[in-house]
Amino acid sequence: MTKVGFISLGCVKNLTDTEVMLRKLHDAGFEITPDESEAEIIIVNTCGFIESAKQESIDNILDIAWLKKNGKCKHIIATGCLVERYREEVLSELPEVDALVGLGARDRIAEAVEAVLRGEGGDDAHAERAHGGHGLEVGLNAGTAAGIRTRDGEYIRRLKHRTFLFL
Repeated sequence: MTKVGFISLGCVKNLTDTEVMLRKLHDAGFEITPDESEAEIIIVNTCGFIESAKQESIDNILDIAWLKKNGKCKHIIATGCLVERYREEVLSELPEVDALVGLGARDRIAEAVEAVLRGEGGDDAHAERAHGGHGLEVGLNAGTAAGIRTRDGEYIRRLKHRTFLFL
């Protein structure tokens, strides 16, 4: 079973979006891990509204890129506001990112993970742009428990309908 890690940065809406994506991934049969060093795929839910949030998102992607080069991580997927607002810049400046998932495509996160695992991408990945954004771009740059890391390294574990914070 493929292990997926999550980093959620920014506002409460991002945390809610992350929880939705975690459920979609779990329902698709992926194992969720709060430990990025154990994840084969890491999804970074970014923030991009103020300069410090953009920098934090970029720094987190670059931190995960180190794991991609030196650890178990094989793929990085970016989603969230930074991706939505600065899609072209993310594509050109962060080649470590394997897939982008727009804000309107959070329900398709399992599809993105499956496509990245299959090594798909190329011209098919550009179809999202033709439909006005808010979609899925894959491979352009090459009762259960679930855990995510939020900004400042806090861990949140969602178990059924309760949320626990691990500092």
